[in-house]
Amino acid sequence: MPTTPRPASPLVPFDDRTRRVLELRERIRTGRYRPDPRDVARAMIEYARTAPVIDEAPPEPAAFDAARYIVRPAPASRPQAQARAVS
Repeated sequence: MPTTPRPASPLVPFDDRTRRVLELRERIRTGRYRPDPRDVARAMIEYARTAPVIDEAPPEPAAFDAARYIVRPAPASRPQAQARAVS
């Protein structure tokens, strides 16, 4: 049985960020959200310029042990001749 989509119920924002998110969701839902790629690129570059620099490198990862991930074959429970199906 096909269902028809219900209209979005209005949500009440509890702070400024939530209000902006709800407005953006509504614009996306109605097809009115058209971001300018140049503005997005400028914002990303500006963020990269102002982001804090990490002073020290992250710690080296522990030695990788691939053997943990290898599944060994189980020992045969009975001879192959007996394992065949009888028709």
